[in-house]
Amino acid sequence: MPDLWERLAAAPVAWRTLGELGTFYSGLKGKTKTDFGGGNARFVPYRNVFANAATDMNDLERVSVGAEEKQHALQVGDVIFTGSSEISDESGMSSVVVCVPEREIYLNSFCFFWRLHDKGILLPDFMKHLFRTSAMRKAICKTASGVTRFNVSKDLMKKIVIPVPPLEIQREIVRILDTLTALTTELQTERAQRLRQYEYYRDMLLSETYLTKLSATRNAERQTRGLPVESYSLCELFHIRNGYTPSKRVKSYWQDGTVPWFRMEDIRAHGNILDDAMQKVHPDGVKGALFPAGSIIMATTATIGVHALVQVDYLANQRFTNFALKSEYADTVDMKYIYHYFYLIDDWAKRNVNASSFASVKMQELKAYRIPVPPLGVQRQVVGILDKLEMLCRDVTAGLPREMALRERQYAYYRERLLTFARAD
Repeated sequence: MPDLWERLAAAPVAWRTLGELGTFYSGLKGKTKTDFGGGNARFVPYRNVFANAATDMNDLERVSVGAEEKQHALQVGDVIFTGSSEISDESGMSSVVVCVPEREIYLNSFCFFWRLHDKGILLPDFMKHLFRTSAMRKAICKTASGVTRFNVSKDLMKKIVIPVPPLEIQREIVRILDTLTALTTELQTERAQRLRQYEYYRDMLLSETYLTKLSATRNAERQTRGLPVESYSLCELFHIRNGYTPSKRVKSYWQDGTVPWFRMEDIRAHGNILDDAMQKVHPDGVKGALFPAGSIIMATTATIGVHALVQVDYLANQRFTNFALKSEYADTVDMKYIYHYFYLIDDWAKRNVNASSFASVKMQELKAYRIPVPPLGVQRQVVGILDKLEMLCRDVTAGLPREMALRERQYAYYRERLLTFARAD
């Protein structure tokens, strides 16, 4: 590695603006809601771009595109950017097309892409690492403006300066960083296999058929009469409110904060049961009442289908929808049961997204989603089983989350070191 540092320091690196090196193109244009959900062509959805440094060509959706339409099909080496975000720090997330598409593939209308004039000067795999470095993320975020939604300016993006090192240096950097990424991928695969066993039993225990049998076992009358388990829609059980971000323009809202303000980063760092947030706001920034302890937060935009049970009074950003149990159900619903059941709702939400708009769950359908609610004793019995299964799963994979975090930090460290080039003024 020392030899590489020396080679990097000595390498002649050119610095060019994105506007000099390439052209920006828009995603799909002129589409209506009826064009999505089926059709003859495929497109890259917003969530794919947001989540993957290298575009996942297995995560595509369908759209109708006529032969006469002038739409831009993606090519290998194209760098895709999300065009808007509800959070300024997540503006302009990048994803690079690193392999030749097998068919014509288009881009959703809420993203745009940048294409090199000369594709021979920057490797696609080099760019997938480069555009997610902290320096590039900071530069890209500066091009976004807004209040409740932050929109990236293509004109400002054109002015961003990037390094263009020799191809041999690019290849060596890609080799090292891809090796580190592969180690994390192996751990993720192993953990996914362990979790599938837990998910199998979780889905079985939470099925209406099993809950009905379990209820019948605990209640002879119910068994005789064959009564099904009662079910309720989410809007019947919960007060449903969107999260929000206190104005960043009022600095006092973000100084000496005492109110936990939850973001996706909290779930990524601390899991699905939360009792504190990494960031707090001042009580003066609170609009109305706090979300009460014991509520569920669920991501219903961008990274859809992730939830957590929050054990303190709190705020959450606008990515989350908050589910606070109505008081009339306090004696009949165990929120830990609801917490486990929300894993099924997560899966449903991922399949029920507005394809023709900014990635978001179909909220009316979500509010109408029905949950089976067996007697409280049955709920607690199911929770006891699922808690043990979840704990067993964590015991089996105890070292994996820690090792994954270490690998990710190692990758981030080397990515920043390897992709930080000296710039001669």
